[in-house]
Amino acid sequence: MLRKISSLLRLYRFDVLLLTFLAFLAGRAFTADVAPIHILEALFISLLPYNFVYTLNSITDVTEDRTNKPWRPLPSGTITIREALCWLGFLGIASTTGIIFLFRGAELLLAFLVLIIGAAYSVPPFELKKNSLTSFFTTGLGLVFPLFIAGGSKLLPFSLSMFLHILSVTVFKDIADTRGDLEAGRNSHSRLPLPVILVISILLLSASAAGFLCFTGFKPAACIPAVNLFVLLFDIIFKKDRLSARIYTHLIIASAVSCPAVFICIEFFIKR
Repeated sequence: MLRKISSLLRLYRFDVLLLTFLAFLAGRAFTADVAPIHILEALFISLLPYNFVYTLNSITDVTEDRTNKPWRPLPSGTITIREALCWLGFLGIASTTGIIFLFRGAELLLAFLVLIIGAAYSVPPFELKKNSLTSFFTTGLGLVFPLFIAGGSKLLPFSLSMFLHILSVTVFKDIADTRGDLEAGRNSHSRLPLPVILVISILLLSASAAGFLCFTGFKPAACIPAVNLFVLLFDIIFKKDRLSARIYTHLIIASAVSCPAVFICIEFFIKR
């Protein structure tokens, strides 16, 4: 039983849990004094709605995961599709109930958009993940969306600049997964030449830095996009076959988490 529960939990990703938790907490920390209810809201968003989205994606990604990530619970046979669907149903009900209970007004609508966009990403007729442009755009938006929910219009310039930063990371996310994506019929942008991907990422992180400098009241955050440089250098210096796809993915996500986390902590303790 414990093994089954552990496998169901592994349909989600800890790095996404951490990033979405920090993003929501940042929205509250930058616009108000953080209260216990805000921490509860951040935990809820990261533990339930985003868990629903990534569990759904894990279910619909079984074909490509058999090639790209055969160690994951579904392709390895640790749990069945039926068990995953039951878990997904629980997450959907719990997420819907929690959103209605915790949020009001625009925040309630934005919180429901997490579920709606997440479903559109994975499920027909939309299946946004099938197209390279909508795939990386939706993934990037999803990771920073809690910042939009919690920060609202007061934090919009900062949130948009952070969105560009996250996009400059997610453009790399499928490079290690090309083979499985092709087998699943996905039009992956990872088939683009590496120099093209590098240029796209550099342009995005430059736009992000400019946004922090010119349109936000938190100009030191302009150094956040610089953390992506190590991702670019990684692709240039190292051969990807020296690392497993799992390690490579975690390195990419770490670049999105590390600097924002530092600035969130600084802002939080300054206010104390």
